[in-house]
Amino acid sequence: MKENKLNKNKYISEDEGAGLAAPIIDLLSSSLLIVLSLWVIHESIKLKIPDNNFFTAPALLPIITASSLIIMLLIILKKSIGNFNKNNAKNLFKTIDYNKNLISPIILFFYIYSLTSFSFSYELDFYYFELLIGPFLIFTTLSTSIFLFIYWRKKVYICISVSFLWSLFLSIVFYNFFNIPLPGN
Repeated sequence: MKENKLNKNKYISEDEGAGLAAPIIDLLSSSLLIVLSLWVIHESIKLKIPDNNFFTAPALLPIITASSLIIMLLIILKKSIGNFNKNNAKNLFKTIDYNKNLISPIILFFYIYSLTSFSFSYELDFYYFELLIGPFLIFTTLSTSIFLFIYWRKKVYICISVSFLWSLFLSIVFYNFFNIPLPGN
């Protein structure tokens, strides 16, 4: 009966479809990710700005991304501190699905391997933007789709659509606005 109560959405993390998310997990993961984000900001500030042009600074995107991540993580951290219960934290390891956690690094390994092993590029003009179809767009769409299907638990076509749109957005932004070459292109 006690386990049944845990599965009734008592703990909801940043995504309700992800299932049980105990406050101890949110507490630990948000704390570690805040530290990592602060380190990214620290290292990004060290980078030199070419031609004293702030908009071409290589650290601009990492600083913006890490800052927005810190804001979201602080909200999760605050909620996890408010919902923390020592008794439920002890039963945490009984509720974790270890199969998902073991397959994720394997998927990530093949994603990185694919980005570093394949090199091709097809340019498409899309209004005023150029779209590069290459390993980044293809393998990011595939791996993100798999992760979304595993953790988000939505239908396959929804996972592929969200993944493709996100990968397409990243490709256009990195290549057209920041002039950053994509892996494999």
